[in-house]
Amino acid sequence: MFERLTHCALLVVLCVGATNADFVAYNDHERGDGTHPNTTNYQANATASGPLRDIVTGEDLAVVLTTSGVGVGYAQMTDWPAAGTDAGDAFLGYVDFAPGRPHSLELAGEDVYIHEFSNMDPARRYDFTGTAVRGVETYTGRWSLVTLDGAESMIPAHSTGAGVVTEGLNANQVAIWTGANHRADEGFVARWKEIDPGADGRIRVVSQHYLGPIPGGYPTDSKGYGLVAVRLIEEVVEGRPEVQNQPATAVTAHTATIGGSVVDPGVDTPEITLYFGPEDGGRNPDAWAGSVALGTQTGAFSHGLTGLNPGTAYYYRSYARNSVAGAWAADSATFTTGVVPPTIEVLGMESTTALTAVVLGNISDAGGEPPEVTVYWGQTDGGTNAGAWDAGTPIGVQSDQFSIELTGLEPLTPYYFTFFAANAAGGAWAAGSGTFETEALLPPQVMLRPITSRSDRSATITGEVLDDGGDPPLVELFFGPSDGGTDPDAWLGRLSLGTVAGAFSGVVTPLEPQTYYFARVHASNLAGEQWSDAQWFRTLEELLVSVVINELHYNTVDPTDQAEFIELYNASEAPIELQGWRLSGAVDYTFGVQRTLQPGGYLLVAEGIADFEALFGLTPYAAWETGDRLSNEGESVTLRNNLDEVVDEVTYKSGFPWPTGANGTGASMELIHPLMDNDLGGAWRSSIGAPTPGRQNSVYSEHAPPLLRQVSHSPAQPTSTDAVTITIKATDSDGIGEVYLEYQVVHPGAYIEIGTTAYNTQWTRVSMGDEGSAGDAVWGDDVFSARLPADLFGHRDLVRYRITASDALGNSVVVPYPDDEQPNFAFFVYDGLPAWTASARPGVTSPVTYPPELLGSVPVIHLITTRKSHEDAMSIPNSTAGGYWGSDYPWRGTLVYNGEVYDHVRFRARGGVWRYSMGKNMWKFDFLRSHDFQAHDDYGRPYDTLWKKLNFSALIQQGDFLQRGEQGLFEGAGFKLHNLADNAAPKTHYMHFRIVEQADENGGGDQYSTDFQGLYMVIEQPDGRFLQEHDLPDGNFYKMEGGTGELNNQGPTQPKD
Repeated sequence: MFERLTHCALLVVLCVGATNADFVAYNDHERGDGTHPNTTNYQANATASGPLRDIVTGEDLAVVLTTSGVGVGYAQMTDWPAAGTDAGDAFLGYVDFAPGRPHSLELAGEDVYIHEFSNMDPARRYDFTGTAVRGVETYTGRWSLVTLDGAESMIPAHSTGAGVVTEGLNANQVAIWTGANHRADEGFVARWKEIDPGADGRIRVVSQHYLGPIPGGYPTDSKGYGLVAVRLIEEVVEGRPEVQNQPATAVTAHTATIGGSVVDPGVDTPEITLYFGPEDGGRNPDAWAGSVALGTQTGAFSHGLTGLNPGTAYYYRSYARNSVAGAWAADSATFTTGVVPPTIEVLGMESTTALTAVVLGNISDAGGEPPEVTVYWGQTDGGTNAGAWDAGTPIGVQSDQFSIELTGLEPLTPYYFTFFAANAAGGAWAAGSGTFETEALLPPQVMLRPITSRSDRSATITGEVLDDGGDPPLVELFFGPSDGGTDPDAWLGRLSLGTVAGAFSGVVTPLEPQTYYFARVHASNLAGEQWSDAQWFRTLEELLVSVVINELHYNTVDPTDQAEFIELYNASEAPIELQGWRLSGAVDYTFGVQRTLQPGGYLLVAEGIADFEALFGLTPYAAWETGDRLSNEGESVTLRNNLDEVVDEVTYKSGFPWPTGANGTGASMELIHPLMDNDLGGAWRSSIGAPTPGRQNSVYSEHAPPLLRQVSHSPAQPTSTDAVTITIKATDSDGIGEVYLEYQVVHPGAYIEIGTTAYNTQWTRVSMGDEGSAGDAVWGDDVFSARLPADLFGHRDLVRYRITASDALGNSVVVPYPDDEQPNFAFFVYDGLPAWTASARPGVTSPVTYPPELLGSVPVIHLITTRKSHEDAMSIPNSTAGGYWGSDYPWRGTLVYNGEVYDHVRFRARGGVWRYSMGKNMWKFDFLRSHDFQAHDDYGRPYDTLWKKLNFSALIQQGDFLQRGEQGLFEGAGFKLHNLADNAAPKTHYMHFRIVEQADENGGGDQYSTDFQGLYMVIEQPDGRFLQEHDLPDGNFYKMEGGTGELNNQGPTQPKD
């Protein structure tokens, strides 16, 4: 191949006559063996943009090429242009046209493919050449229109012959025959010389399907082809001007003088334009905020700017143009305006108590530098004399509205206040003073709630300061086996809670098991004190502590690693003999010899000793029975003593309230504290990093946050007229402090994607209560509730929510947990299916309306996403991204099916070379860890196994070959027959698919512009879940295609290569 490079390079120089060329650069749509090492390969459906590269030196150039496409079909067939043709001379040795590579850009209808060049030098001229070669003799009707946009001027230099049309077109247009273009009498190129890119240094070359006149008539075929091979040559322009900037002068807070000088006028006197603004626009005139034309100049020039903002950096750049070329100054210049004293104002009072007040101010003009602010206050107005005020304190730098709390005030007293602000230019007082009067000071009002949270040795006492009297009181809990009344010395114990201004709780300990106790709360402030009524409670039976299941590692990253394990921990204060004890349930193992587990000791039973040692560097006590494994989806692990009594049992799963990070990320599942109820998911967390066998858990804590579980919303599938009640059960031995809900409403057409600023910030907080009111059903049952009124959301809204709870000690937790890839719960508001009206041939056949009853006869699945994600994933009209051919899932959305919301799922189009050829394309969805999909067959029966992937078949065949659709019968019937013959094949069922991406559910325009997307067939994914569903052993499972095998499931006992 490269034996002909020297020959081709010589031909390039001879053909363009570019002996003074600054660079020659090529771009190949798809790199192959015949692509020159220094040729770039930017393409709209892969790496779409980047700098061009000098074909000789390989250095990156300043000129950037950006490719984009709308509705482009990426086909594989192409052919080489013949040597000696314009296309051959220009591109052979630099671009690979080898057949069978994805090197054809099919264009039909309104499809376009664009090569945009930016950062070109206005002082130079450019030569552009491009071609496409489909290489099929019979494609005589496939023509392409190539348009050069954005150039100030150019000279056409296209190929000539029967395959080129310029008559009737503008000078910036040419039509070329691209259907063949491989023969010795073809090899046509579109080419322009002497291209002046203009001051913005930007041009676009647009390829479209051409249907205009050609020799002998008009094109008869349905498509053309975009340019796949392009060349750009930069040439020096003799006589161009040269200009430079001069430093700004007479710079004040609001004015400055900017300018430059003409270093070399070139062939004639240039016209000068000065560009300026608070942002550096570089060499793009449109990126500058302002400009001024100064006419022709021969030496120094300048311009005065007024109305500038103080303390602000400004940029400017000179541009010169004479009769042959334009030129920018080498770089932009900058200056910063001076600052002026700030302006500050008093806004008033926000709130007052007996002893405090919150006052408001505002920086109405920072003067170019945010000022330091001081607040002054007193019982008399000190005006603008700092020494005349009773008190003052700095409050730091302020830039807009602010508030500050004034403390140490006296009750029922009028006060004055004002502000002083200062920056580098000086200081200023607010125009006037503000006033307020403090409130009266009263004794506090306090109450205790019935005491329901208790253990054998402790109890959680809760209550509330009903009225702080204007001075938040000091709160103390008193407790003992008898009621001490209002005499502090008559109580056995006391617990100070400090200053409290609302709900409070405290844990009293140590207590005796099965004993009656009384409690009161005492609150006092500067105005007086109050005792609450007494409450009583009885502690529980003494809790017996023994061996606990403390850590589970149930899903290793590599399925072939037999390193799963169960960790036991002796949480008692005495040694425990384990002989005759056994593990049962998920795995089986019996302790057959004497084995004493010391207090605080660990014991490990693993899947395999060798793999465990290799992975963790220590030896487990034993291995459980061969073939046993801990389920990745969850099951029970039971520890029994030598009397076969259950000592401890954990029934785990992956997914809230259990942690999800332990399911295949390399982490284990660890108990926060050995004395917690380990059959509750909230007592566990995924390990921080690697598992911790034989040592203290990485998530260990003496003060665990509340245990949260049983999250639900009712109704489960609300309509826009339903209020929704959200509940969660929260318990904590230290008592529950606060529980609150945060919700986010996602409206149709305004999808909020995870990871965006909108997702991270657009949450509204609502308190959750357990008082038997405001949506809470039963007081004191540990179930906290919040009610969202129906007017918060409407039809087709997605509502996300998450919950935070803290205990009386301030330990808090947010659910879902941080390791959950779906960090929120959600529900979908839906009022029901509308009718759908369409025509098989719009404008030809009459529309038909399909009623909701018919549409709803097939189960409905909704995808909620953005319009752009839909367009780009499916490469439908209006998409500018081009098709994606990889196997990752670049787009995000939310699926709703059977009342369940699967949020933040990933998706893409599925299929091979015909992935984007149908219009109605096929979909593939990837579900998040531990949020697997529950599919149902055509009769509404759930499949036995949850799915990690969801495949949609579009129910059509290759329309390009005029093959009719068969509505999925080829696959559906074929797979069914295989299954009936005991030859496992994917299960299938039908689905009514809808996409919520626009505000209007029935928006018109085209087939993609309503929620209704049509009938699809769902096809089971051939993977490990497939093996489970069809009762096949867990082993290596390959997808065979094109003579190769793709491993879709790794068996735990099978080879990895």
